Amino acid sequence: MRHSVSPNSSCELAPSCLAMTQKVQMITSEKELRRLFWREHSHLPRRKIRNCTPGTGPCALCAWVDWIDAMRSYDMISEELAFRATL
Repeated sequence: MRHSVSPNSSCELAPSCLAMTQKVQMITSEKELRRLFWREHSHLPRRKIRNCTPGTGPCALCAWVDWIDAMRSYDMISEELAFRATL
């Protein structure tokens, strides 16, 4: 599912304002993608995720999937990287 978020939106799932306003090269590696995700989502717990259950608090896996979708919709990552990227 794609989110319709404008670049000026304050949606937490959208890529950071810094990344969108600067001329950033397209991210091409999973390592760089994960580094950027954790920098932008430092409030999420960094523990092994067995499942994502609604109502149990913030879930890094759910945020990752939505964030990857937003990164792809802004053309900041390729479709191939979006499909193969893992947290």
